[in-house]
Amino acid sequence: MRKVLYIAAKSWASDEATLQRLPFTLEALRDDGIEVHLVTVHGAPPPPLERIVRHDVHIPFAQSMRPDRPSLRRMGCHFFLLCKAIHLASRTRYVAIHGLDDCGVLAWIAGQLTRTLFVHEYHPLEQNSALSCYRRLLGKIGTCLRKWAWRSAQVVISNHPRVIDDLARIGRSGRACIIPDIPGILEDVKTPALNLASARFKHHPEQRLVLCLCTPSELARPKQLFASLARIVQKEPAILVAIVGTPPDKIENLRDHVEAAALEGSIVIIEKLPNIEWAALLSVCEFAILPSPVTLNVMPRVLDCFRVKKALVAVDSRSGRSLLSRQHAVLVGDAADALVRGVVWMLQNPRRVRDLGFRGWEMLKTDNRTPEAFREALHRCYAYVTSESL
Repeated sequence: MRKVLYIAAKSWASDEATLQRLPFTLEALRDDGIEVHLVTVHGAPPPPLERIVRHDVHIPFAQSMRPDRPSLRRMGCHFFLLCKAIHLASRTRYVAIHGLDDCGVLAWIAGQLTRTLFVHEYHPLEQNSALSCYRRLLGKIGTCLRKWAWRSAQVVISNHPRVIDDLARIGRSGRACIIPDIPGILEDVKTPALNLASARFKHHPEQRLVLCLCTPSELARPKQLFASLARIVQKEPAILVAIVGTPPDKIENLRDHVEAAALEGSIVIIEKLPNIEWAALLSVCEFAILPSPVTLNVMPRVLDCFRVKKALVAVDSRSGRSLLSRQHAVLVGDAADALVRGVVWMLQNPRRVRDLGFRGWEMLKTDNRTPEAFREALHRCYAYVTSESL
């Protein structure tokens, strides 16, 4: 049986969008007849998949690492993962070493030392603009190493077409394999779960539940967000806005802002939910709000909305048009008044909102954002890798 060594330095509990597709990747490789050996940090919840050989590396300081910040601590974590990968690859014949994001450099080094092909799976994300100079320097060093490793990569898998341009600058555009993201919700939610979600989150049955999908930068500066939400509540008192995915360390701060704005009955702060509960909550809401331009970090949540046929009102942006259009979303300007008008229009036109949600669901099929298309694309990618390893 073909074997692949997969290196991932992130926890399943992380909020990073990349991890939404990690279980699908492991499952697709397994179902393609490949035995996957996963090297990861001890303490991450086990993947919900059988027949995945897991090699945990015990790193005491790994649990306190921030997922969006380069640091010497992260580099130390990578060193231990690299040692484990080299040890395994020197004793077992793998068709490829597969590195996820910043572990691509580890896969490259391990591949060079053990004469094994390596695959880099890279998903660009918006960087934290508040990083210190020293952390930005570490990030630039990591970028340089990544681009150097790409010169030897057998395949670079990504969810964004801009990777093709990055590879073209080093004359390796033919190594790109673009596999679009797919929703994290794969099955329809059962009626008992829907009833439970409605009873849990609505204060009374007449409230109109709407989700607000915020980025970490918005949660760090909530005054502008709550000013817009207060105007929406003033125009539509029956609305209940649920802010979902709030980090535990920001929940109390946001609740203080809700109390200060006298919006306790109209805004609810919800921490990150398990996938089943998130799917149920999304299914019972009327639509979702994106109060800032769509970023790569929130795109998986947008796909989840389309999966359950929910429309969105979003701030129009060049980056967001790769996923959103007026065919299945209400796009508004970046002014606060435009967002308020868009939400009020959605509340006053429920039939049009349902039509937009249905078109979003159809878009997933036309754009090959289905589990079947994902598996087929990964199969073609590894068929090429396997042919080169023979």
